[in-house]
Amino acid sequence: RPVLIGLLYVLLWEGMLVRLLTGTSVLSVQQYGLRIAHDISGTSVVTPHVSLPMAITMSCCAVVSAFVVAVERLRSFSIVGGE
Repeated sequence: RPVLIGLLYVLLWEGMLVRLLTGTSVLSVQQYGLRIAHDISGTSVVTPHVSLPMAITMSCCAVVSAFVVAVERLRSFSIVGGE
């Protein structure tokens, strides 16, 4: 199920909505990566739609949120046959 959710996210959100509605690019993980890569490389091959501080802040928020969710899910696991 998580793979299906990830595919739907990439196809619907990152693919269609960001292209159709430019205001949603602020919530696009792809735009964060593009902005950070753009500023590191110094080339203008792609033009990201978010600022560097926004990209760094939102990327950190996404990583911390994913970490918290993963820790909570792992905390609920139990080993069968243990004590």
